[in-house]
Amino acid sequence: MDKLRQTLVNGMELKNIKRSEVAKKVGVSSSRITEYLNDGKDIPFDILMNMIDLLCPDKEIEMMSEYANEVNKPSSLLLTFEYCSTHRLFDELGQLVTSTKDHNSKNGKRF
Repeated sequence: MDKLRQTLVNGMELKNIKRSEVAKKVGVSSSRITEYLNDGKDIPFDILMNMIDLLCPDKEIEMMSEYANEVNKPSSLLLTFEYCSTHRLFDELGQLVTSTKDHNSKNGKRF
């Protein structure tokens, strides 16, 4: 997700928005934004969508396509499946299906 994170950072720079401002607008702490952008922590689907809407809405499809290739969190996977289906991102949807074929959730149920 390096490209995804870099696009978010570039959006912050272009709009001259500080991490603390992004954090406040998306509903998380500044330290959480740092974890997402610098430390490689998985970005939850809803937080990512809010960040994209704030920083670079014109790149939403491109960024979500990138996210679909890297997402690991079960709750985010389900939302990403729905997003890809709704936005007709069939290549990404196929990759999600393939990558999660053997992935089990905490309660042992298959996706």
